[in-house]
Amino acid sequence: MEVTSDERHGAYLIQIALLAEELGYNIEFLNRENRPGEPDMILLNPRNNRRAFVEVEVTFQQQKSHQRKVLDRWQRVESEIAQGGDTVLLFVGARRQDLISLSERAGIPNPEQEYGKRIFSCISYADQNEVRTILTRCLGDE
Repeated sequence: MEVTSDERHGAYLIQIALLAEELGYNIEFLNRENRPGEPDMILLNPRNNRRAFVEVEVTFQQQKSHQRKVLDRWQRVESEIAQGGDTVLLFVGARRQDLISLSERAGIPNPEQEYGKRIFSCISYADQNEVRTILTRCLGDE
């Protein structure tokens, strides 16, 4: 029996949600159905009210559809910030340079400078230590 990309995506999504919950973050939204146009997950740190739009990329690609998704998520981050929110974007399963490159092509201004401030990524979705570290880094521990 072969495990499909959708099954992997769902399993990694749940695993990341469980780790986030263990760290004390609230899961505001979990896109179990993988509906297009919605982030995979929205997390909130209740101690500092920082929110993260999380995308789990089982097959991160440099395609136009991914450019549109990155730009759409970025525009949602900017909209929340404009309304006084503290929001970041996290891609799990994407290398830093690949995400920056895709963000540049999507039209996000200065993604290299935003990386580590409003844009975050980690390579592994299976390494619990890496996922915990990036969650803490982008959402904070206060």
